[in-house]
Amino acid sequence: MFGMIDYRAHKLWWLLTVIPFFLIKLISFFGVPFISYYLGFSNFNEWWSIALAVIFIHIIAEALFGAIVFAFDFVAKRVFVFFIDVIPADGRNETQANAVLLNGDKAIKSIELTSKNPALFTDDDINFLSGLERSWFQSSKAKERLLALKNYYLENPGKDYDDDGLMNANSELGLNRSWVEIAGHPQFRKYWIAYAILIAYSLLNPLKL
Repeated sequence: MFGMIDYRAHKLWWLLTVIPFFLIKLISFFGVPFISYYLGFSNFNEWWSIALAVIFIHIIAEALFGAIVFAFDFVAKRVFVFFIDVIPADGRNETQANAVLLNGDKAIKSIELTSKNPALFTDDDINFLSGLERSWFQSSKAKERLLALKNYYLENPGKDYDDDGLMNANSELGLNRSWVEIAGHPQFRKYWIAYAILIAYSLLNPLKL
């Protein structure tokens, strides 16, 4: 086993996984919808049965592919840390070092800001944190929430800013995310893209099935 500082280990992790994860995204966006389209159009004739079959097959295909990706990600991480002992740097703990392993500079900056009083947030800090959300058409909302939090802690310097304190502040200020922001978050965005491509396949029927 080789020891490697977390931010350097991230570079090796990225080098080893960038191509596999890129291919996984391509398959998720184009391959899985294509399989759903092909099986649905090949085995059914009535438009309503085709529509139901395509949707049903796509749900199953996404679940199966998601399980495969989860297994690949799990095994890849275990194999990597079996050979590479990730060493926390700059006072980080093991959990934080693992976050740096996977996300590099973004994780380092995020860890720094989690211990920072929102009253001390700079414009760069706010731009960085709002950029992490990357919710479709809602980036200004994230900035508004962060600015509101900053002003809240400037006006209430004695308030806690740990996880519970931030949650209470968000609730007190009414800054909870709307369903539009949640739906546009990258965590869910990939599903909307895949379904949009599935609909395009179904409407254009490129194989003329």
